[in-house]
Amino acid sequence: MNSPRIKLHEDIKEQKGFTLIETLLVLSVLIIFLSIGGAFHYKTFDSYQYQTFYQLFEKDIIYLQQLSVTSNDSYALYFDLSNNSYQIKKSGIGTILLSREFPKAWTIRQNTLKLPLSFSKDGTIKNPGAIKVETTHNDYFITFPFGKGRCYSEKSK
Repeated sequence: MNSPRIKLHEDIKEQKGFTLIETLLVLSVLIIFLSIGGAFHYKTFDSYQYQTFYQLFEKDIIYLQQLSVTSNDSYALYFDLSNNSYQIKKSGIGTILLSREFPKAWTIRQNTLKLPLSFSKDGTIKNPGAIKVETTHNDYFITFPFGKGRCYSEKSK
């Protein structure tokens, strides 16, 4: 007659499970998939963050252009690179009408654009040119062409 203790020992022997090697292999594959997916996530977030910034920046440029056309005062856009921001100010006294920040990891370089950015009374840009926005994973050029076109963005290759 089998004692309950021997029967318990036999039941444990019959149970099948994963070996340590199988478990480590599955965990290794899982870690590889997660790390690859994480790298794509950061690049996607960086691109999304830039697109959001650019859409708002473009609207601010339109606002600056409208102010310049409809007002007797002159207005300009200034970059404050030490505080990672830009402002639209009334020229002369320097009253800040609008201030926006951009991510600290980004660098904005004055490529060919002469700052401050401003528009004439008829809505044309006074000093056309381009700025370079260096994000964590990509570089972009924002170009302000001659004429009444406001600006456009291109990803650097």
